[in-house]
Amino acid sequence: LIRHPYVLGIFGISALFEVIATILDYQMKVLGKARHASTADFAAFMGFFGQATNTVSLVFSVIGTSFVIRNLGLRPTLMLFPSMLAVAVSVVYVSPSLWVLFGVMVAIKGLAYALNNPSKEMLYMVTTDSIKFKAKSWIDAFGGRASKAVGSIVTNAFKQPMSKLMLYGSIISLSLAASLFCIASALGDAFNQLSAS
Repeated sequence: LIRHPYVLGIFGISALFEVIATILDYQMKVLGKARHASTADFAAFMGFFGQATNTVSLVFSVIGTSFVIRNLGLRPTLMLFPSMLAVAVSVVYVSPSLWVLFGVMVAIKGLAYALNNPSKEMLYMVTTDSIKFKAKSWIDAFGGRASKAVGSIVTNAFKQPMSKLMLYGSIISLSLAASLFCIASALGDAFNQLSAS
């Protein structure tokens, strides 16, 4: 990661999304728990959330993933996801309700599985076997956990009152989405150059 900025960029794409997703997920769960007082009702709500997310992932994987990457190319596809994240966070900021967060989380989680993850995996095609086996496993295991921990630090710092979490969580998420957009653009260029050479 330290020796190869390209690999560090792949880590950035993974980590920044996880931080944003952790913040939005916590916001949704707080509102969901407030709406569904009993444990059974909340569990049913979260089960419905899981089903909706998996349905969106499945439909988009079957219909859209290869179509988008083939027609747009890798760089625009990589940049499309943080753009959608920024729009999603903006919608939550403007209208912070349970069902808005539910829809946003279903969309970004579903598209992360079906669009962002396949695009991210393609970035490894121009790396060495050593990078694929060493850096990728570290990014997927430790990097993912560390970025969720960073997201949890943000939610813990601003959890009371809920309006504070919505405001500062959205500002931080928008900043991270902008950073993710820049990293995706740079990685797309680097991928094209490495592929050509």
